[in-house]
Amino acid sequence: MLPVLLPINFPTILSLVIIYTSGIMIYAISYIINKKRGIHMNLIFEEIPPE
Repeated sequence: MLPVLLPINFPTILSLVIIYTSGIMIYAISYIINKKRGIHMNLIFEEIPPE
């Protein structure tokens, strides 16, 4: 028998949806704000080239 990690009910699923959507919304808002400022978010996560 497999262990159940979380009880699968409405409050649990709702809290997971809220947590994940809030993270996506925070990223999207920060991406838009930084894009307006001229900061490219794609460059922040790229690797620094070796010298």
